[in-house]
Amino acid sequence: MTHEQFFDEHPPEIRALALAACALIQRFVPNAVEIINPGHRVVTYGKGENMMAQLCYVAAFKNHINIGFENGTELADPRMLLEGTGKRLRHVKIRQAEDLDNPALHDLIRASLKDITS
Repeated sequence: MTHEQFFDEHPPEIRALALAACALIQRFVPNAVEIINPGHRVVTYGKGENMMAQLCYVAAFKNHINIGFENGTELADPRMLLEGTGKRLRHVKIRQAEDLDNPALHDLIRASLKDITS
């Protein structure tokens, strides 16, 4: 399954955001293993093929997408972009393309995948 097929059920503007988010993560961390996971309705990025090795994800919703971080509670977030209340998981809501240009978001992506950036 391709990204385009995976996000095809969403409105065009949300689909475009999701595809752009996936491209952004791949640009910053080209060594990350990408897994399209229809069962969890996410595209994940991490160190290996199993879900426990996944560190970052993209999920699409009706009016926004999330870029999520499995180790979100451990990430420095001086701009306070991260949302969520779980033990470890945090996410950033992306509502428009300009949100993907935020350098603070780029820092979160790099930090979450720092172990695989070489």
